Amino acid sequence: MIDLRTLVLIAISLVTWHAQAAPRTDLTNVERFTDIGGGEVKWEQGTLYTDAKGFIPITSGNFPLSGFDLTPELLAPVSGKFVISLATWTLFSDNFDLSKFQRSSGTYSIKSVPHVIVSVKGAVPPTPIGSGEEVLKLNTSGTAYCGGVPPRKFSSRNDVDLWLHIDGETSAKLYSDQALTSVVAELNVNSLPISAKKASFSAFSGDAGNHIVILGTYTLDAAGTIKSLKATLIQRSVIDACYSAASVTGKRIN
Repeated sequence: MIDLRTLVLIAISLVTWHAQAAPRTDLTNVERFTDIGGGEVKWEQGTLYTDAKGFIPITSGNFPLSGFDLTPELLAPVSGKFVISLATWTLFSDNFDLSKFQRSSGTYSIKSVPHVIVSVKGAVPPTPIGSGEEVLKLNTSGTAYCGGVPPRKFSSRNDVDLWLHIDGETSAKLYSDQALTSVVAELNVNSLPISAKKASFSAFSGDAGNHIVILGTYTLDAAGTIKSLKATLIQRSVIDACYSAASVTGKRIN
């Protein structure tokens, strides 16, 4: 005959199995810190759902950055995104099926506690896209048309070295050196999400006589941060005194 202790253990096992078998559709203790300027942050805490309810805050308020041991540099990569302490995520993942959610690979310090960025898998990433700190090394391949000489082909082996620093929500700078000291062009950038892993973008600088435009797509990591791009670049008298059209690939280096 099965004794009472064994029955209790079986019941606990069944409850745990059911909890792990069905993917969890909500994530509690989720926080959001949004930069509102003036050294203050809007703090929200609540539950993130996988359905149309989305994020429902239980409490919120405006506080000085210092109240969370934050600086503008620490806040920038998590501002407006959902975060949870690494310890809480680990506890949940050990006891529940969190396959409907995803977390960032990196951690972010809030009140000196490691946090991770979390989101619903397949959800459209928030805009603006990226953290404002991405630097990508660009490789170009195309044709340059210069006055008085035949068209010249170029590729990643003999192109002009370029680095793209996405330094804000709608701005970027193109540099000719990895140290980011020689500016080629200051670009106005617009981006729109396509999926959780991709976004389209356009970047432009100049006028009819001297201009550069880059059109393409970003590849995003789990946190919605830009990690690579594929694009078309067209320029006139910006990179050199020629007109050129090129295919571009870029990978984040920082």
